[in-house]
Amino acid sequence: VLSGGYWFRTLRNPRIKRTERTLTPEGILAWEFPYIARGGRLHLPLLLSEWGSLGYISLSISPSGRIRAHSRIPMAGERKPYEVQIYRALFRHGEVCPVDTKWFRRIGKKAGKACQNFWNSRLFVRKSGNPYLMQLLIALVFGLSWFRAVDFILPAWTWRLFLLMPTLLLGILAGWFVQDICKRILRRMWSKRCLLILPILLVTGVLAQLGGGWPIGLAALFAAILTAFGTFRGGKRTEDGLERISQIRAFRRYIRQADIHHLQLMLREDGQYFYDLLPYAEALGLGQQFAKRFGTMQLEPCVWLDYPGQKRCTAMEFYEIYCDLLIDMEG
Repeated sequence: VLSGGYWFRTLRNPRIKRTERTLTPEGILAWEFPYIARGGRLHLPLLLSEWGSLGYISLSISPSGRIRAHSRIPMAGERKPYEVQIYRALFRHGEVCPVDTKWFRRIGKKAGKACQNFWNSRLFVRKSGNPYLMQLLIALVFGLSWFRAVDFILPAWTWRLFLLMPTLLLGILAGWFVQDICKRILRRMWSKRCLLILPILLVTGVLAQLGGGWPIGLAALFAAILTAFGTFRGGKRTEDGLERISQIRAFRRYIRQADIHHLQLMLREDGQYFYDLLPYAEALGLGQQFAKRFGTMQLEPCVWLDYPGQKRCTAMEFYEIYCDLLIDMEG
């Protein structure tokens, strides 16, 4: 009840309005989509491919498979401050830098934090509650449900407290992991870590069965899942923060539902149309679907990516090359 009241007063966001949009959201970069929309992970390779479509850099893949970024236009005050910092960090030693190294991935982590700091002051109201505090409260409830079950199972003897306290701590940790895994699923951040929820559910079920507390165990699990749903986007949003989500959703519907004839018409008007929108589609998890919509049309060569055997190809053929590029850069 306490955590529910805390969410209602300080974390609850109004319903996001539905809009229509065929253009990319204003002032939002492709790699920022996951964080702004659902607090997801930031992928620096997506930023580089977007810089490529804007003409700031180009990317090349050598015959040996090495990936390099080449500076084409100096970046100045026309871009966001943190973008300029990343650009200067990449090219501080010259106009060419390798982007398939551990050094590049370290820059990616620092860039992600800088991007989050940039948006946090713009997306959330100052009086927003802290979603981590609510998560901790629910994790405590989850731990208490384990504590109660083990307390019911253990016989009355002096040393039982030495088993009960570790059980409480493990239950709190398990409750935190349940919420974290649910958030990862909602953010489309699939990984082997998500499988950790299976043993947690198994232990919770066994304790509920042996400890005579199915209603309590299910209530704790349900509370953890609800908390994940209520906090996976972060705290309480400003009006501008809600508008950003609305724009991203509208653009996602356009990418998902765009008419094939419309896309082919846009491609005839601008030969780089597919390449310009691909980073956005990939950030939305729709890169492959977007590429398939172009069918067997032969595309012009991409102006910002140079790779061995470069020639006219279909959208799906280029998408396969693009996916390999992203994977190699992220390691």
